[in-house]
Amino acid sequence: MSNIKKLMMSAAGGGGTNVEELFSSYLYHGTGSSLTITNNIDLSTEGGLVWLKGRDFSDNHALYDTTRGVRNYIHSNTTGGQATAGGGQGLTNFTTSGFTVGSNVTSENNSGKDHVAFTFRKTPKFFDIVTWNGDSTGDRTISHNLDHTVGMMLVKQTNGTNDWNVYHRRMNNGTNDANYVAMLHSTTSAFTSDYWTYTHPTTSSFTVRSNLNISGRTYIAYLFAHNDGDGNFGPTGDQDIIKCGSYSGTGSEAEINVGFEPQWLLFKKTSGNGNWVIFNSMSGFTSRFDNRLFPNTTSFENSTENWLDPTATGFRTEISDTWNSGTYIYVAIRRGTAIPESASDVFDVSQNLSASGSTRWQPNNISNNTTTNSNAGFGFSPDMCIIKPSGSSKDHYVATRALGSGTFATNSNTAYSYNDAVHFNEAQNHVQVGAATDINSQVDLIGYQAWKRAPHFFDVVPYIGNGANPHIISHSLGVAPELIWIKSRDNARSWTSSLPTGSGNTSTTQRLLLNSTTGAVSQAYFPSQPTDTTFSIIADPDINANNENYVAYLFATLAGVSKVGIYTGTGSDINVDCGFSNGASWVMVKCSSHAGSWQMYNTAFGNGIASGNDSFTEMESAGGISSSQDRIDPYSAGFSVPAGAGGDMNLSGRTYIFYAIAA
Repeated sequence: MSNIKKLMMSAAGGGGTNVEELFSSYLYHGTGSSLTITNNIDLSTEGGLVWLKGRDFSDNHALYDTTRGVRNYIHSNTTGGQATAGGGQGLTNFTTSGFTVGSNVTSENNSGKDHVAFTFRKTPKFFDIVTWNGDSTGDRTISHNLDHTVGMMLVKQTNGTNDWNVYHRRMNNGTNDANYVAMLHSTTSAFTSDYWTYTHPTTSSFTVRSNLNISGRTYIAYLFAHNDGDGNFGPTGDQDIIKCGSYSGTGSEAEINVGFEPQWLLFKKTSGNGNWVIFNSMSGFTSRFDNRLFPNTTSFENSTENWLDPTATGFRTEISDTWNSGTYIYVAIRRGTAIPESASDVFDVSQNLSASGSTRWQPNNISNNTTTNSNAGFGFSPDMCIIKPSGSSKDHYVATRALGSGTFATNSNTAYSYNDAVHFNEAQNHVQVGAATDINSQVDLIGYQAWKRAPHFFDVVPYIGNGANPHIISHSLGVAPELIWIKSRDNARSWTSSLPTGSGNTSTTQRLLLNSTTGAVSQAYFPSQPTDTTFSIIADPDINANNENYVAYLFATLAGVSKVGIYTGTGSDINVDCGFSNGASWVMVKCSSHAGSWQMYNTAFGNGIASGNDSFTEMESAGGISSSQDRIDPYSAGFSVPAGAGGDMNLSGRTYIFYAIAA
């Protein structure tokens, strides 16, 4: 659908463009040969900017855009003008689904090295690119097509050496902001200047003084919008996806509310000297250590400190970190807004059939010396994986992008183990597993089940307990969650699970334990029904001890994709209707009225949901794969429970909860 048509739909109250169509953080490994990056952003037709940087080696930031054309780049960390890459090198093509980089050996496609690409597509109310030829006019007005409040501009002379000049709507924290400028290539604090003629840009133009309009010089400006309740994006056409703001660090922990969870943040201290910094969720913007890049230096990614934590409504500053003393500007871009249309967009399973015992990629065995292209790996970049080795006495591991490298186990109450077992920030659509772990055993089949965070489907919410009753926590699911799992990250505490709130069940007075076979316990851990933006918990150490770190996993029913529900056992065959058209690919069932295992059926271990005996594991157990019983059968609208499935699945009069994902 064209951008114009989507904007017309937005104005009429329909859906708008999703942020996934406009922005991408993409991780890739250099090959030294031509490499096509497919991030599903139409640069060829719509135009835009690609910002490339090596992650594990020192090199320049290279900015390419469709206005200046392929192979022409500018470095954000220098004052140099535009340069052109040699034949077959640099960014060699803009496509309708991304771009291609050529056979670079040292920068944009360094063989065996890690890279990141930030892509910004031109569209009203988000991003625009403007060029002009200087004519030495004193105060020159330049037109743009942002059609919206300008939040930030990056202005650079392209045919000679000169500064990167930065306008930001809050450059002086709300006081005479148009009187100030900062330099993208420099650590220097914001300073007074007449570059913008002491005038804020309008929704259609901006004004520059003669020093940004010298005759014979060429210039480029990258314009970033600021949405403030007036964005026309997302499924309902009324969501903001970009904010340009400021805050004052106080030395105490503080939450900065931007109205959404950011996936990309650009920061600069304006009240004193300091680096420009980029955080992004793909590289590792987590609730622990944050990988970050510095646009004004050649430095590779650094992750030795936790400066900021993303939240469902913005970000949180840490008490004593670098970003909590002084005044700061930021640009924040929202995480995904697209509601999945197919289960394959957000859920996948994989088998590791040839574990090597050394560091390796999943689902494919891809080393740093070979290509990771857009079609390899899972069908998306996973945010959570449940990983189970086939052998006995092997945990059900839970790895989570938002928590950084490491794992939990659903069959244990142990704290989150921050280790090298699982990484999410090494390559697009993959996870990387460490060498000396059960997850990479040479004698086990390893089953991977991968989830992507997406509106109306699944969300992950790290949070800090406050001991309050109730503690109200924001989330980004966009609908009320129907099933919630909570686990302490810091201490050995049980996994708490709500009972499904859909299917006519309105009980908030019971809970289940994910690491136990016990039935529902009468404890009102969830004192009120969750909403489409929040859920509430009581003051209990398992879920809400003061200053303790936790994580919540939120699941919902999405028509044709997933189903959270309840059924009652009959002792006879039961067809469980999930509203699917081709059956279920993954099913979890737990008896809530009595003791019983958390049964998990999927195709990661062969016959997961089949006529006859089924392969399944029990999530509260470290046991191996069971495959000697017929407990679940295919059914086109969901799944079927046979008469002889027994107490864990189908005993007359017992209540069972389930979570299913469509095939």
